[in-house]
Amino acid sequence: MLSSVSHEFRTPLNIISSSVSILQNTVQNMTKEKLSEDRDKISKYLKICNISSVLMMSYVEDILDLGRIEADTF
Repeated sequence: MLSSVSHEFRTPLNIISSSVSILQNTVQNMTKEKLSEDRDKISKYLKICNISSVLMMSYVEDILDLGRIEADTF
């Protein structure tokens, strides 16, 4: 069961991680003028990525805890 659940969470976490990397590379390559124009948009997307990754990690921890409880190793 845990291997299946692990796979279900790994994919979204990889997407979040890739998105953040792309955004970081984009920001590094932007001119100062363009960066200041898009600052609010960038902040919005980084906040979404951060919230999503924290939520997913919380789910992973909860599922691992359930697995420990089922295995009586908690």
